[in-house]
Amino acid sequence: MAIILALNPAPIEILKAVDGWVKLLEQEDYQSAYEYTEQNTYYKWSPKLIQAVIYGYGLPVLHANGEVYRITCSDTATEDGRRPQHEINYLEEPLPYEEKEAEIIGQIWYDLPLNGKWSDLTATFKIVRKNTHLTLELAEIHVF
Repeated sequence: MAIILALNPAPIEILKAVDGWVKLLEQEDYQSAYEYTEQNTYYKWSPKLIQAVIYGYGLPVLHANGEVYRITCSDTATEDGRRPQHEINYLEEPLPYEEKEAEIIGQIWYDLPLNGKWSDLTATFKIVRKNTHLTLELAEIHVF
């Protein structure tokens, strides 16, 4: 079941929710990470695709250098010249969501820690407002 947040959470609470998703990936629990967010059939995400895109540094095939990339602990990730970006951007006007009585109110950009370092592999999420709560929809995992 997808994460449920209060209707008006502080930004830190939203980022903590994304941290929870990253922790699941750190444990390589791709099934739970998949279930943690709402899914839109447009993106065609599956647990195996999430894993493949992370292992391939943004592509669903292994990276050209042969290295396999894995999510590692964000608490110990080194910056190595790159500071992680974790941003929330709220829309001026909500957008309709595919589900009745729901709307997209914002987006999140969250850089991921790979192989012990902060990377430019970024997960993006839509913030979806439903009648009684907010939830997150995984949009993309790509090099930004």
